[in-house]
Amino acid sequence: MLSGDTEVAIVGGGAAGIAAARRLRDANVDCLILEARPRLGGRAWTNNHDPASPIDLGCGWLHSADRNPWTKIAEAEGYSIERTPPPWTRHSSQIGFPISQQNSFSEALNEFYKRLDVLSEGGRDVAAAACLDPRGRWNGLINAVSTYVSGTELDRVSSRDLGRYNDSGVNWRVVEG
Repeated sequence: MLSGDTEVAIVGGGAAGIAAARRLRDANVDCLILEARPRLGGRAWTNNHDPASPIDLGCGWLHSADRNPWTKIAEAEGYSIERTPPPWTRHSSQIGFPISQQNSFSEALNEFYKRLDVLSEGGRDVAAAACLDPRGRWNGLINAVSTYVSGTELDRVSSRDLGRYNDSGVNWRVVEG
């Protein structure tokens, strides 16, 4: 319930809403987060039914973790940060996906991002799917990876926005979820 002293109401308790509230609080502005769910976090949600094996059901990685403000926030809250490179950056014969095909996929993904870089700062903004190789063997997997990175398929992602994403390539995860 809003009190007469609340200066700002923030609708949504996901990452952006929480960040806005932290900034406002740091500026001594009285604010209130309004969230429809019975929890904060937006798509960041961990199922802790088995505390020994937390499962992230939304976002599970701190991308560009070396400069991501959530890394410091998680550490300040007492969470452990796993700094091992993520599985998608380590080619391994143990995952049932031959290394030659892993290399082929990585090459196709790099080519996709090169086309995206050219297109993203050009004329009009189009769906990032326009950067897929029309005959690309790995388009389905590249599109699936987009759902991890952008939260949706490439036909629903702005090529300009995705091209401007400045990823440091450092990806860590919060051990406890």
